[in-house]
Amino acid sequence: ILVQPRYVLPVTPLVTMFVATAIVAIPDRLHVVDLPGFLARLIERIPFRSLVVGALVLFMVGFTVWDTVFFYSEIAPEYVAAGQQLGQIAPKDAIVLARLQHVPYYAGLTFSGIGKADMTLPELMDLLDKTGATYLVIDERFSTKYYPSMAPLLDPDNPYKDKLRAVVTVDSPAKVVVYQYLRDQG
Repeated sequence: ILVQPRYVLPVTPLVTMFVATAIVAIPDRLHVVDLPGFLARLIERIPFRSLVVGALVLFMVGFTVWDTVFFYSEIAPEYVAAGQQLGQIAPKDAIVLARLQHVPYYAGLTFSGIGKADMTLPELMDLLDKTGATYLVIDERFSTKYYPSMAPLLDPDNPYKDKLRAVVTVDSPAKVVVYQYLRDQG
């Protein structure tokens, strides 16, 4: 299930109204309930409204900090750099096989996805032939994480160097290698 803030945003005013109503109503409702003496005195001393508002403020601050840290940890400038470099050298009708569409997007090229999670390197070569892809993107951040068998392709001196020629390499903050697929001419 994909839950993003943009999907929750339309119901935010409604939830806010319910929370505001609860902040106002709960302390008043507690006074109506017939509680034993010591419990009634204890409840009268607790500043419910202040506690609820304080908890909401702490939650909002915590969520904002967490969301900001998560957002900036997911920014991957290596995709932008690799895409821009690939866009300068690749023909506009090229197809790029990749785990994510970031590099083809920044290059302005057509994206074809790597599907199967347990794909072997020979299966990857078959997929390159099947899709007609001209370029292959291997990145340290996601490709080798979800497809461990592709880790050797982070090194341009890999077992398929006769079929894959590294045309773009970005080393920081995470390594990205873009290969040109050299098809058999026969």
